[in-house]
Formats: sequence, C-alpha cells, structure tokens
Amino acid sequence: MDILFATPEDNIVLQGEKGDEMFWIQGGECVVNIQDRYGFTHSDHKFLIPGDHFGELSMIFKCKRTSTVVSKNYITMA
Repeated sequence: MDILFATPEDNIVLQGEKGDEMFWIQGGECVVNIQDRYGFTHSDHKFLIPGDHFGELSMIFKCKRTSTVVSKNYITMA
C-alpha cells in the first residue's frame, strides 16, 4: 500500500477512465462529481472525509470509473 498526497482541486480519479486501484482517505476532504447520460455534471454529489474510501467498483468489477473525485484541500490517501 502506498501513501499518496493531493493538493486542492486535484482530480484524483476521472469518470470513464479504467481503474485498478481504490483509495482510503486518511486526512482532508474530497467531493464526488457525477456526469449523467445527458452530459450534465452534478457537482458536490457527495463529500468524502477521513475514513471514507472510493474506487472499489472499478477495481472489483473491472469497469470504468463511475464518478470523478476531486480534492477540496490538501489530502493524504492510502
């Protein structure tokens, strides 16, 4: 397991890209944005805080990412 860092407004994962890893937030906050099939982006769909995880769907089911996760401030992830 690696420790990763992100600065404010970094795209950590992008909706539609292939992914083979998941992330646990250790410090900081992220926001989940989802683009629907009509092209509308639903910003701030969900807030992620320390202890939350994301990315497991694409890792387990070998599918494309279902949302974009953006850092809100400086974050530490594993």
